Amino acid sequence: MVAEARRLPGGDHPAIRWLVGRAEEAPLQPPYALITAGESLHWMDWDVLLPRLATALTPTGVLALLDLEVEPAPGDPGLRAGELALIQRFSTLDGWRPFSPPDELARRGLVRPHGSTRTEPEVVHVPAAQYVESFHARAGLAWGRLPPDAAAAFDAALHGLLRARGHDAVELHVRASIWWGRPLPG
Repeated sequence: MVAEARRLPGGDHPAIRWLVGRAEEAPLQPPYALITAGESLHWMDWDVLLPRLATALTPTGVLALLDLEVEPAPGDPGLRAGELALIQRFSTLDGWRPFSPPDELARRGLVRPHGSTRTEPEVVHVPAAQYVESFHARAGLAWGRLPPDAAAAFDAALHGLLRARGHDAVELHVRASIWWGRPLPG
């Protein structure tokens, strides 16, 4: 991803310093006025990372998070219920449940929220096969974490759910939420 980013217009600008490594351990050069995370914070160890970011920010600096809210087939609530049951059954994360990272961070006392905004939903139509594949970008269903036989069983079950409900494609209503706040030191 970094190689691709460097090829993009401005990706080789001398003011950009590309860091590769786990956020919990990567070498930093603080202070930072803004630290961002887009759909990635759920992969990280919050108890290690958030205090680290708190000390890397300027006194007025903030952490900004982008969170996508994807509602499949709003006219078919049974589809969402079926998906959630499959995720709970196959997830490699103990006690998985749906959650909003910003809300969970605040609930755990790891951040002080400052503000948020949310877009209007955009409608996207995704072929069923692509939709099923997208679930493997989630932490609990990732290819590297889910055994191949379990991944195949999850895929078959979700394809079956979609077929049973008459979906050869899925209408998604997608919103982006942007949240900003201050991580708290340990």
